[in-house]
Amino acid sequence: ARAPASKKHVVAKLPADWRARVFAATESGRAPSRLRQAVALLWLTGCRPAEIEKGVDVSILGQYLVVKISGAKCGVIDNGSTQALRGIETRILAISTGLNPAAEMLYSLATAAGGEMRVEYDSVALANKVAAAGKKALKKSGVSPYCFRHAMGSDLKSCDGLDDAFRAQVMGHLSVESLARYGRRRRGGGGPSPVQRVRTTDAPHGERSTPSAPAAAMTARPKA
Repeated sequence: ARAPASKKHVVAKLPADWRARVFAATESGRAPSRLRQAVALLWLTGCRPAEIEKGVDVSILGQYLVVKISGAKCGVIDNGSTQALRGIETRILAISTGLNPAAEMLYSLATAAGGEMRVEYDSVALANKVAAAGKKALKKSGVSPYCFRHAMGSDLKSCDGLDDAFRAQVMGHLSVESLARYGRRRRGGGGPSPVQRVRTTDAPHGERSTPSAPAAAMTARPKA
C-alpha cells in the first residue's frame, strides 16, 4: 500500500490537464487499442490496475456509461483475533457519456459493440505503458495507473456535495478512513462529481459513513 500512496505527491506536481495528455499519448492512429480503453477506465473511474486485469464491464444505459468493477482488494484479512473484509466486492458506477474524451470513446465503442463491452489489460504491462505515455506527454517520470487513482480521490474530495460514504463506494473502499491515503482536496473545490451514481455490494463503514442522498439514489441502475 505504501508505494501507490506515494503517488499522491507525484500527482500534486503534475499539470492540471495531465490525464488528458497521457490519454492522448496512447493514440495509435488506428481503432482505439486495448491500452487506450484501459487508460480511459483509469481516467473515468480511478480503478486499480489489478481490477482492469480481472476485467471491467462497460455498458450504455440512457445518458450513462455503466461501469461494473470487481474489486481487487475484497479478500479477508486476519489480524490474529478477528477477520475483516478489505474492500468492496463489486461496484457499479454511472458516468455521463459526455464527461470527457475517455467517456466519449468508450461510449462509441460500446455502441458499436451492441451496447456492452469488456475491457481487460495486464496490470504490469499497463503500468509500463502508462509510464511510457507519461514520459512522452509530460516529459516526466513516475506517472503510473495509481496516479489516476489518486487524481480521482482528489476529484471526489473536491466536490462539496458528496459525503465520504459515496466517495468510498466509488473508490472501492470498505472503510471510509481509507480515503485519507488517496488524493488531496483542491483549493476552491472542483465542481460536480465525475461519477453521478454508484451502487455497491457492500456498505462502507466508519465514523463518516452516514449514507448520502447521491449514494442512496442508485438502488438500481439509472433509468434512461
